[in-house]
Amino acid sequence: MSVNTEPGLNKSLKYSTAVLVMGIASFFGYFAYILPGLALSIVALILSKKANALYKANPDLYTKDSYGRLKTGKVIALVGLVIIGVIGSLFLVYGLLYSLSDLKD
Repeated sequence: MSVNTEPGLNKSLKYSTAVLVMGIASFFGYFAYILPGLALSIVALILSKKANALYKANPDLYTKDSYGRLKTGKVIALVGLVIIGVIGSLFLVYGLLYSLSDLKD
């Protein structure tokens, strides 16, 4: 397989824009009952793993901008996943404390 070294012929990395969009959407997904944001962040992380494997196999075929989008989307998806985890844990603790307060009465 020949390596493409001409700068004008490099192509965009597959899934890089989708990972970025899903990462941003997952960051704000906790406003919609947590589950959509959780699903978006997990899918974004899975797609970023696949795209990263494509890039590592042949980095000369893809543009540096698309790889940058991929890394940015992965970081945003991770941040969204952490935020969703913290907020979900808070809801769980609140629900447990609320249910325990009902048992006292």
